[in-house]
Amino acid sequence: MESKQTVSRRTFLSSAAMIGASGALGTGSLLTSCSDGGKKDENLTPLRPASEVYFPEMGDKKTFILKLFVVFTISLLFLGCNSKNPKAGFDAQSDFHEIDFVACFSTEQQMFISDIAETVEYIELKTPYDIVIAKTSNVILFGDYLLLKSDGVVYLFHKNGQYIRQIGAKGQGPGEYITARDIAVDPKREEIIIQKTGGLLYYNFNGVFLRNVNHPFYFVSIGGVLDSVVWMADQNATNHQKYKAFAMPSNGDTDTIAAIPNGYFGKKTLSYGEQAVIKDTEVSYFYHYNESLFFKGNTSNDTIWKLSGLSATPYASINMGKYKLPFEYEPWVSLDEFSRNNERYWSVKSVQEDDNYLYLSSQNMKTVMNSPVRTRGRRENKFIVYDKKKKKGFTTGDKHGTGLTDDILGGPPFWPRWTSDDYYLNVIEATELLEIVASGDYSPATPLKELLTRIDEDMNQILILCRKKK
Repeated sequence: MESKQTVSRRTFLSSAAMIGASGALGTGSLLTSCSDGGKKDENLTPLRPASEVYFPEMGDKKTFILKLFVVFTISLLFLGCNSKNPKAGFDAQSDFHEIDFVACFSTEQQMFISDIAETVEYIELKTPYDIVIAKTSNVILFGDYLLLKSDGVVYLFHKNGQYIRQIGAKGQGPGEYITARDIAVDPKREEIIIQKTGGLLYYNFNGVFLRNVNHPFYFVSIGGVLDSVVWMADQNATNHQKYKAFAMPSNGDTDTIAAIPNGYFGKKTLSYGEQAVIKDTEVSYFYHYNESLFFKGNTSNDTIWKLSGLSATPYASINMGKYKLPFEYEPWVSLDEFSRNNERYWSVKSVQEDDNYLYLSSQNMKTVMNSPVRTRGRRENKFIVYDKKKKKGFTTGDKHGTGLTDDILGGPPFWPRWTSDDYYLNVIEATELLEIVASGDYSPATPLKELLTRIDEDMNQILILCRKKK
């Protein structure tokens, strides 16, 4: 008689993936040493000096004037970002937000999902047997479709959770990647962009590979496409890179046509091979709001920039006050000092926004080094809601933990990790959801209660969709 299988689908497939991924780069490490990623492609286009803004030659007077205007604008930006007053040079910007992190940190207030959303849905992500959705680090909702990056692979789903296809494949051939580092969607050209090591891969919405574009950076986060421009960020922009973020044409040209200077460039730190950089899978360098793209950058950056085509304008500053990790304690300056002192400091690792609020996800600096990112306790995380009209904010949570209280379906606290025009989104492990509800004082509504009865260890991560109030 054949013995009953005791190894779950997820355990079996995860083990097989680990065995077959010899030499592949992982996506979930929290603190890693930098490297040059092996031999570099000699054909990659080098970046231009930070003081130079490049535009393709068009040979007309209008273009010349445009060049002068943008060079002048970027010069002001560069001066402003090195000033203690982040608004220097931008007095005309009336919607600039100065966020007092210390004041927000010390004020706790309960907030409900119904304050910002009409409905809450828990969506099962249904896949073939040999595909497991776990370690999801990015979700993009466009129209009725979900583009999702899970454990270094990219998948397309319908918004109702039905699996459509995998985008690209793991490998080193045309249209393949060792690991997908980030994703973006160009809705106008109807293209999906996957950032791999040293380049961008373009596919149409049917998953057909279109082209490969090399770029001169190893670690890159893609912000998105605006006015035929792709904005990207160097995740290792400590002191070795001239730019925090840079823009390239979406047509495949590899020239850098605009950039945000890196204020740390040239400062004396550890050598590139010795330094360590925090690499948290929940750090988001960019976010979208109101048809605009915004750049927050890594945990060392305290300025949020609004990007529009080739322009970059300071939009908000986060005054970390006593919780700001000093430069000399940065892990890429001194790993020993960082290890000794990190517990006293906090960072903002991602930002989202809607018409009324900015949502800041902050994390204790000790936590990003020593524990998984999926922690919910107040000692590890602070979820901050900043009211744009009142110009003040607070940390939010309830007796169950940090986040917005679910007064619609009676589930665990929710936090908008991603947003679209109409939804707030997050993901949760199915078994984690079951354990949380079982161990807490919850009264789940019927839709959530029915889902809980179906959960087993083989179920994929569950997508949480909260429809925004109109």
